[in-house]
Amino acid sequence: MRFLIVGQGSIGSMLGARLREKDNEVFFVVRNPIRVSILEREGIVLFEKEKHEIIKCDGVYQFNRLEHPLDVDYVIIATKSYNAKEAAEGIKDFVPDSAEFITVQNGITPHIDVSKIVGEKRHIILSLYDSAFSFSLNQVRLTGRGENVLTSFEPSRDLSRVEKVFKHSGFDVRVEKDAFSVLYKKLFINAVINPITTVLKVKNGELIRNRYASELAKSLIEDVVNIADALNFKDKNTLETLVFKTIEKTADNKSSMLQDIEWKRKTEIDDIVGYTLHLAEEYGVEAHSLRNLYLAVKALESQYLR
Repeated sequence: MRFLIVGQGSIGSMLGARLREKDNEVFFVVRNPIRVSILEREGIVLFEKEKHEIIKCDGVYQFNRLEHPLDVDYVIIATKSYNAKEAAEGIKDFVPDSAEFITVQNGITPHIDVSKIVGEKRHIILSLYDSAFSFSLNQVRLTGRGENVLTSFEPSRDLSRVEKVFKHSGFDVRVEKDAFSVLYKKLFINAVINPITTVLKVKNGELIRNRYASELAKSLIEDVVNIADALNFKDKNTLETLVFKTIEKTADNKSSMLQDIEWKRKTEIDDIVGYTLHLAEEYGVEAHSLRNLYLAVKALESQYLR
């Protein structure tokens, strides 16, 4: 299969490298011209545990400077959540009408936005529980493996082909029909893990190892469970188990939000915790712990974003 990946952060790099390892063709579209030259010259270095592999992609292009259409089967939008809409709008005219778009963003809104742009029949959601940490412009470490989920806003869609491709590429993945259930589950998990690890500046595993961090996580989980209850979320009773299971499987990972703070980038706090707080307000649920962590991350972010 031929994949075009828009965005080459930790997730885009990890996905591209693993897909290319298994003989798929992989192309990248990135904003930074320095990334273009580094990827062309050096490829992606993918680390996992004590091993690493250098993987060359099949082509690299700069966003907004594409000069000809790209014949691909899938477009993976791997940008930050707040850039997903612009990325889809900017690339849709450069790929065939048959190309399907896969979104991997945190939150809910970016998936809805992309689906409106390309149509539900061309849109696939990949809810990722594999984690990755990027420590240079072309070096990325796979820091955790989980059970990933493919879904669509069109429940009748057959996702068996893309499921087969990802399984062949070494991903543990399954298909679920209820897209909003899949997205809310990931949203609630991220709303707990990301802000705490960011404020404390720790890897995910510290939320298990440190009893005070663990208690803080439980206070956020209580808020999230109350919100999930108001939404009649079917998995509300297992949310605490799901959160701590995710922490355990990604113990060596730095959350994407913490990575953003370290690199002095805009975080996804509004798409994750802000959206969750919006739900709390809409349904009349108090979420004081969640609100306090939201403000703490915004305070960190405001130190370099003016």
